[in-house]
Amino acid sequence: AVAAARPAYYVPASAGGASNLARYDGGVRYGAGDGTDESRAELLGTTVRERVAAGAFALEGGAYDEVFVNAQRIRQAVVEDFAAAFAVADVLVVPTAASPAPERDAALRQLRDDPVGVYAHDVLTVGPSLAGLPVVAVPVGEASVQVVGAWGREADCVRAALAIEAAGLS
Repeated sequence: AVAAARPAYYVPASAGGASNLARYDGGVRYGAGDGTDESRAELLGTTVRERVAAGAFALEGGAYDEVFVNAQRIRQAVVEDFAAAFAVADVLVVPTAASPAPERDAALRQLRDDPVGVYAHDVLTVGPSLAGLPVVAVPVGEASVQVVGAWGREADCVRAALAIEAAGLS
């Protein structure tokens, strides 16, 4: 189920963002923009606008049962997968990303040319987030690892992260 976590993560996250942003007027009250769609487009980046649109779709009546409820089922399966892992381990130490972070210009090109591909960088972080688990990211050389703990076991994550740092791996 962890393999299905990424799409299931973006549905409730985008729906929450759409729901929360629907309450705002584009910054009119705070001196930014005039509340029109054009001023909102200037204030929100492309990725934010795409996620808000996806979230609004997920919250619509017909899509809600098919999209949102299915994402919640996947979320529960991810929670159960992690619970099984924590039955035999105190923490999980896994990479934070599948590849090193791209240079700034390369990242901007990817955002322009393949905005959906940008989401692939999240593939290793969304499972713990979707399951509501504590995570500490620790730099290791030019990359980083994430120490994932069982729900409510933040102290285990911090102890493991400190041990990684003390071992000189960060």
